[in-house]
Amino acid sequence: MIVSLYGLPDEKYFEWRKMVLEYMSELDVDFQFEECTSLENILGKGIKDVPCMMIGNTIVDYKKLATYNYENF
Repeated sequence: MIVSLYGLPDEKYFEWRKMVLEYMSELDVDFQFEECTSLENILGKGIKDVPCMMIGNTIVDYKKLATYNYENF
């Protein structure tokens, strides 16, 4: 499973990365962090970068704490 973090300032990025690492380790699943600069690289042109995290196929919006399957875009 691929885990990616997007749109966070540096200080928040490392805080979230640590939290996600701890959470995924507790789940005992195989995963790797993929460093990516833009959601547009994954979802295509016209997608505005927002602070979010992608876990597998699911995008998690930090502000709304809502999840979206990227296939819905």
